[in-house]
Amino acid sequence: MLLLVSPGAAEVRHDAKNVPLLRLIAAPEQFDGVLIRTIGFLWLEFEGDALYLHKEDYENAIIKQSVWLDFPSGPSAEQRALRGNYVLVEGVFIAGRSGHLGMHTGTIEKINRLELWSRPGKPWRLVPRN
Repeated sequence: MLLLVSPGAAEVRHDAKNVPLLRLIAAPEQFDGVLIRTIGFLWLEFEGDALYLHKEDYENAIIKQSVWLDFPSGPSAEQRALRGNYVLVEGVFIAGRSGHLGMHTGTIEKINRLELWSRPGKPWRLVPRN
């Protein structure tokens, strides 16, 4: 089950391009200015709002395996509640902006969707049919 947490953003943008986070990190210039949809591990903190490839990348400070998340007014309480989970994010990717101190591999701005995807330790899985 996905939980929508962006007020007023229940509309799925059909023009958003589904891009694995790994592709954004490996070839950011290919997606510069593109409305994208991706999934990653969300961590929100002062000067550290980012989407990481894996939870372990955050825990081990492998910052180049992340993208900065731009919340002009800061993340909402609902968005902050998703910290530490895997989330689906939809927004415009900017390759030339690397977040705080230029440490990330690009920025997702104009975020119009931020939804729970799964929780570490309790991943969502398809139940096999019998």
